[in-house]
This record gives sequence, structure tokens and C-alpha cells, in this order.
Amino acid sequence: MPGNSLCPGRLALRAWGSGCAGRHTTTAKIEAPRLVTGGPFAYLRNPIYAGTICLGFGMAALIGDPRAYFLAALAFVFLYVGIVPAEEEFLRKQFGEAYAQYCAAVPRFLPRLRPWPGQVRQAFHWRAARGELATLCWATGIYLALLGEEWFDKVIG
Repeated sequence: MPGNSLCPGRLALRAWGSGCAGRHTTTAKIEAPRLVTGGPFAYLRNPIYAGTICLGFGMAALIGDPRAYFLAALAFVFLYVGIVPAEEEFLRKQFGEAYAQYCAAVPRFLPRLRPWPGQVRQAFHWRAARGELATLCWATGIYLALLGEEWFDKVIG
């Protein structure tokens, strides 16, 4: 099995983003009580999605099959091609010029090297960050299943 691709940093990025954004990120409805520009959002506009993408490709690396990368990429394109533009349109309408300035300075998925100086720091929502425990459980379960399958192939196969 190639390296340990279940890097805790991927989940930490999601938890950091969720804690900075708040609980509204866990609902299916697009909403934002405030424009979040602090924490990881000072480096990139979509840290939760970026963490998910990195986690997905890390899982593909664990599987070690090139088709897994293709399927992960396909899933992310399918999910985020619709979601990200809809969220950005909502934020553009909700926050106007403040969001336009933020978008001009902060990239969507590839992080800045330094945090955006216009960021506004706000309270961290631990309850939202703890919500990432379910993602941790799923990722750990998949990782353990892959290890079990590898062990089974060596012992039985």
C-alpha cells in the first residue's frame, strides 16, 4: 500500500474551515450569516472543499489504482461545478463589494502563501469543528478496510 495517504492535515483543514465558518456549513441550504474571511478562508475561499478534494485523492493513493484518481476527479467535478458557482452567486448578492474584494484577493482552491490582510477574525465554533468527527470515522473505516483487504490478499491469496 503506497505510503500513509490518510493525512490528518486534510481533515484538520476541513475542521479548521468548519470551525471558522460555523454550523451553517453542514446544511444543504446555501446560507451565510456573515462573510467569513479569517482562518483558512484568508488563504483560500473554499478550504472545506479543498480539504475534501485532498482527502479524496489521498484515498485514491491508498487504493493505488489509477482509475481511483479518475473516479475521485469525476466525483469532485460533478459535485463542485454546481455547488461552488451557486454559493459564490449567493455570497455576491448577500455581501456585494466586500465579497468582490475578497474574491479578487483570495483564490478559490489553491492557497495564497500569506493570509489576506483584509481578513476579519471571528470566534471559532468548536461544535462545527467537532462535526468533522464523522468524516474522520468514515476515512478511518475506509483505511482500515483497505488494510484488511491487503492483509487478506497476503494471507489467503
